[in-house]
Amino acid sequence: MRCENSIYVISRRSCRRAATSFVAASVLALGLGLLQTSALADDNRVPASTATREANRAVTASLPPDTSEDKANVTRGFIGTLADPRIVNAGGHLIWDLSPKLPDAGSPPDTVNPSLWRQVKLLDHAGLFQAADGVYQVRGFDAANMTVIRGDTGYILIDPLGVVETAQAALRLVRERLGDRPVSGIIYTHPHPDHYGGGGGVLAQAQRPAANVPVLAPTGFTQALFSEQVMTGNVIGRRAIFQFGSTLPWSPEGTMGIGVANGFARGTLALAPPTRFINRTGEVVRIDGVDLEFQLTPGTEAEAEMNIFLPQKRVLCLAENANQTLHNLLPVRGAPVRSARAWSGFLEEALHRYGDRTDVVILSHTWPVFGAKAARRFIENQSDLYGFLHDQTIRWMNAGLTPNEIAQHVILPPALRSDWSTRSYYGSLSFNVRAIYQQYLGWYDGNPAHLDPLPPQALGAKYVAAIGGAERVLALADAAHASGDDRWAIELLNRLVVSEPGNVQARTALAAAYTQLGYRQENSIWRNVYLSAADELLHDSAGNRLNQTTRLLKAGPDSAIADLLAVRLDPDKAGDLALTIRLSFPAEARAMTLSVRNAVLRLEDSSQKPDVTVTVDRTEMLQYLVDGGSKSPIEPNAISGDATLATRFFTLFPVPKSSFALTRSNDKPISP
Repeated sequence: MRCENSIYVISRRSCRRAATSFVAASVLALGLGLLQTSALADDNRVPASTATREANRAVTASLPPDTSEDKANVTRGFIGTLADPRIVNAGGHLIWDLSPKLPDAGSPPDTVNPSLWRQVKLLDHAGLFQAADGVYQVRGFDAANMTVIRGDTGYILIDPLGVVETAQAALRLVRERLGDRPVSGIIYTHPHPDHYGGGGGVLAQAQRPAANVPVLAPTGFTQALFSEQVMTGNVIGRRAIFQFGSTLPWSPEGTMGIGVANGFARGTLALAPPTRFINRTGEVVRIDGVDLEFQLTPGTEAEAEMNIFLPQKRVLCLAENANQTLHNLLPVRGAPVRSARAWSGFLEEALHRYGDRTDVVILSHTWPVFGAKAARRFIENQSDLYGFLHDQTIRWMNAGLTPNEIAQHVILPPALRSDWSTRSYYGSLSFNVRAIYQQYLGWYDGNPAHLDPLPPQALGAKYVAAIGGAERVLALADAAHASGDDRWAIELLNRLVVSEPGNVQARTALAAAYTQLGYRQENSIWRNVYLSAADELLHDSAGNRLNQTTRLLKAGPDSAIADLLAVRLDPDKAGDLALTIRLSFPAEARAMTLSVRNAVLRLEDSSQKPDVTVTVDRTEMLQYLVDGGSKSPIEPNAISGDATLATRFFTLFPVPKSSFALTRSNDKPISP
């Protein structure tokens, strides 16, 4: 058996990793706030195959010229960083480490795509940087950047990181280096946790009454926050563990970050609720002597998002509508499809509104672009990137091609291919092409064979039988892997694993193929997904999520609670139940009325007469219904009406498991 390229030999090396304890992810809402484990010991690392080494060497030869512009921009304006690189919480637990993750010199290892290695090195800088006169950024303290604008009396903070601990550490650094001023304003560019989760932390240290600190956000911020993170939070959180590589060690054989940052900090999420919403493009708000002009960009990277122009500083903040990489129109964790057409259009609008007045472009992730000419070129290329993807995907759709076929045809034109900022470190061309197809035509590609396909387990079993049984599939996959054709090996082995999830040899072989594909990826997310899949197959490590739903809902509207309960309602438990129930929350001096009919739950207005009223503590109710607490929040003397209806209502909402498998069938139990 071939030692280097055999699936089985490489996988036996992989199986030795089982002795290594992988710490499961602590995932905040939407799967953020990730815990990276320590690197594996050298003798547990899986080497690159010959095919992987050759593929990565070929990447080096195909890359565009590497000018010094990016490296200069990454370090430009560096002021300093914290003396102690370890950011810990009140209990002394590590939240984030600012220490460099990669060596200063040396070639990329065989197990990392050379283009991705370059991106990781550029992101491997943490500290306080000056972007323009009175405009600074704290970068490398978390997944996002915190932008700091010096006002007349204090600091205005844009996107105050993802957790309280890193946000407060960033603010401490700002005060150490720039002077001890209060926080005079907070701005959220969009409702993703890595941009608002530290807001409560900096507000708590604002050095002035919270009521005197304006907190701005784009219109629709609150609705978008809850719609994206509550109803589908369980499945998105589970898939986010793969997207962000949260069960993987940080190493050349594990995760290499997320393309727009070198990871997520883990810690405490605390939203400082917005006090004012921006409702129109061109709206100007003066905070602490600084004029801020806003451009609303809904339906781009987030359902609610906005760019910010600082006319006095000639600085344009493009939020997460532009990065030093292609972004996602559809993240692999899942989300509503984002509009490439709108994304391109809003960037074009920003170019026309602010291009001639901009000397510096700052971003919510990655490093700035300096100089009027470079800034304009950057915006143009980012706009054209999404415009090209949109238009060419539609062109091929109208020619009758399917999503997978279009993904092979859409290749960026030379000018965009030569721009490092359009490469696929975070989003990918082929995934975005499929997203555009889905947005316009849905998942069905028009082929009647795909109209009503068999479920994966049954289909896999039929494929395996047609090929000649499990041993034949394994032999064909081994040959494919030995020749470097791991995509075909995966196609074969996946059919076997979903039909026989207890087949350890098949899972081991599939893990080996996933590992080699992961090593070849320029896209950090695809790398994380492939390597996380290998980890799950070898160790049954589905990963765990730190459930923050109750914490989120405590500050949320009743409609968000109703939305979550509606999608958790079990129709078998509901049967023909029809009732209207009023849940009274005396501590908040308010009530919520819900109805159930035909196994559909709805939020009703207060005019509806209830069949039963239950007086309950809102937090205890959430802990029971949302988190699956064991103690019922219902007290016998707190029910007005039919007590059996109230009791039955509280049994309708089973809490879904967050550790379901992604790499194999969930239809039958997995043997350890």
